[in-house]
Amino acid sequence: MIKILKKQMKSDTQSVVADKQEVAYQNNNILIFQDGSELTLSNDAFITPEFGDGGRLYAFLDSSIYRVNKGGIELACNEKAPSFNVVSKYQIISSCGELHSDNYTYYQHMEEKWSFPRARGILASSSKTLFTTSTFKVAKIDFRNIETFKIMENIFPKEGFEFLLTSNYRFSDRVIFIQSQKKRDTSKMQQVIATCCDLDSGKILWETHFQGSHRYILNDADGNLYALFGRHEPGGKTLYLNCLNTSTGQVTLDIVEKNTVVASVPWLAQIYKNVMYVSDFYTAGCVIWAFDLASKKITSHFNLGLEKGVELNAPVIRNDELYALDSTKTLHVFDIIN
Repeated sequence: MIKILKKQMKSDTQSVVADKQEVAYQNNNILIFQDGSELTLSNDAFITPEFGDGGRLYAFLDSSIYRVNKGGIELACNEKAPSFNVVSKYQIISSCGELHSDNYTYYQHMEEKWSFPRARGILASSSKTLFTTSTFKVAKIDFRNIETFKIMENIFPKEGFEFLLTSNYRFSDRVIFIQSQKKRDTSKMQQVIATCCDLDSGKILWETHFQGSHRYILNDADGNLYALFGRHEPGGKTLYLNCLNTSTGQVTLDIVEKNTVVASVPWLAQIYKNVMYVSDFYTAGCVIWAFDLASKKITSHFNLGLEKGVELNAPVIRNDELYALDSTKTLHVFDIIN
C-alpha cells in the first residue's frame, strides 16, 4: 500500500518545476534542485520545462529566454520578446519581439530565418512543422511548414464542436487535439472529440467521439492519457476515470466511486509509477489523493490541514518525492513509500 508521508515545508516559494530527472523549486531568487545544488536568478525569473527540448528547464527573464544549467544560464535567443516557443534546442520562435512587434520570428542557432504576422497561437510544433490557429475559440487549425510558414493543410472541427486552445498533447510523432461542444447540456455527460494528427504530414490518423473529460494527464508508463473527474448526479457525486489510448483512439469511461468525497480536477494531477496523485483544494484542509490506475481505487490520501481559501497546485513528483505548492507560497514536500 502506498503511503504519503509529510517530510518538510518551505515558505516563500514562487514555483516548483521538474525536468526529466529531478524537481527544482524557486525560493526568492534561488533555484534549488532536488540534489541540493543552487542557482541564483532574479526574483522575476519564470522557470518552465520545454517539451521541444526534451523537458529541459528554461528561464524567462527580462524579456529574454535562457537555457538553465546547474552551473548557470545560457542565452537561447537574441531577440527580446514577451513570449517564446521552444521548438527544439536550436529552434525558437519569438512572439511580438522588439525587432518585429506584431510578428512571429523564427530563429535557428540564434539566426533569424523569417518573420510573419503572428497567428493567435502555436498549438504544437516539431523540427519540421507547426500547428497554429488564428482565433481563441479555434475554428480551424493551420498545419504549416516551419521553414516557410506556408499553410500545407487545414484541420476543421466537427459541426457543433471547437478545438480547445489549451488542450492538446504532443508526442514524438503525433499530436492529439481535443474538441468540445460549443453549446453543452450540463444535465448530460460532456461530449468530446479527440483528433490525432501526424506531426510530419498533418494528416488525421484517427478521430474519436466519446463522453468524459476534455483535459488529461499523460502516463509515461503506457503512453496513454487519463482523467479523473467528478460529476454531480442524482443521489450524490460520482467519480469517473477516462482513459484515452493514444495509439488507437480507443476510450474507456469507468465509474470509480459513487457518493464520493473526492473533488478531483483533471489537470491538478500527476501520474507517477502508474499512480495518479491529485491535488484537491475543494475538500476542507486540502488533500493529496493517491489513485491506483491498475485497481481503479483510491489507495491513500493526506490532508494538509490548510486554512479555508488556500488553494493547491498540481503535484510535481520525481525520485519518490512529491512537491505541492499552495497559494500562500508554501511548498509541501512528501515522501512516497510503497
